[in-house]
Amino acid sequence: MDGPAIICTFRLPCYDAVVARTFAPSGTFSGIYSGDLRDSSVRSIEFAFERRAASSWIIRELAYPRVHTLVWVRSGRARYVCGDARFSVHGGQMLLFPAGTRRSASTDKDQPWIFSVVGFTLDDANGCPATARGLSYVTTPHEPIDIGTAMYELEHHFHAQSPGGQLRSRGILMNLLGIYINAATRSAEPASRRPALDAVIDLLNQHPGQWYTADELAARAKLSPSRFRVLFQRSTGMSVVRYQNTARVRRAAGLLRSGEHTVSDVANLLAFNDVYYFSRLFKKMTGSTPSSHLAR
Repeated sequence: MDGPAIICTFRLPCYDAVVARTFAPSGTFSGIYSGDLRDSSVRSIEFAFERRAASSWIIRELAYPRVHTLVWVRSGRARYVCGDARFSVHGGQMLLFPAGTRRSASTDKDQPWIFSVVGFTLDDANGCPATARGLSYVTTPHEPIDIGTAMYELEHHFHAQSPGGQLRSRGILMNLLGIYINAATRSAEPASRRPALDAVIDLLNQHPGQWYTADELAARAKLSPSRFRVLFQRSTGMSVVRYQNTARVRRAAGLLRSGEHTVSDVANLLAFNDVYYFSRLFKKMTGSTPSSHLAR
């Protein structure tokens, strides 16, 4: 087992798992946002430990098919190769490897690294395995908490047999994931444009029944349409169309489960003029039909 990951921007539901990778000169990439972390939860923690690497420490082509990996670099340095990306990590950084990410790494022989690592699975709001792609593999958090101590507490509760230990370890992990995502997404956006982008994203999440063109949203953000598309994709990992469809399908699933609406009602409420198109899109993004979500 190891513990790092590079840089990946993300949010998380199982119906949005296509990854668009654009590698930057630093060896990081921005990919998709799969839903919203606020709608996801840690299903299980598979392992948690600290490792003090020997000067000969090395891994080759390591990947966990179903387990995401979060790492805190306590001290020292290491080098990673992940696909086309090559990068170095050092003390004070966090790394995230989505499930299935294949990577190779070696420690700096003069400064062998010490790291804490936790492997975990995620569920989205519908109980589906959630993806974790789109964020940078590595980021430097600036939160007013001791991340090292939090990792120690997570390991302690995970291995303890005391009542509530597993629940407490999952709660700590959720907090650490929030710190990671905040640091990774914020570092990818121009600071002067964040308030405008945040306002547009909030608008789309709060009003999924209203359809907006990219030009309309660009005008709200006081940006040119071409610049807005670039910043929106960088911030969310999706195009404007895909983001709105994801928000609409997520809201549709909740409305269907409420038992208060038919499939046709939900399609109309969320600005789908064609119920058949709505059904096809819903199944494509969730893997199930709208009618299967109706309350029985």
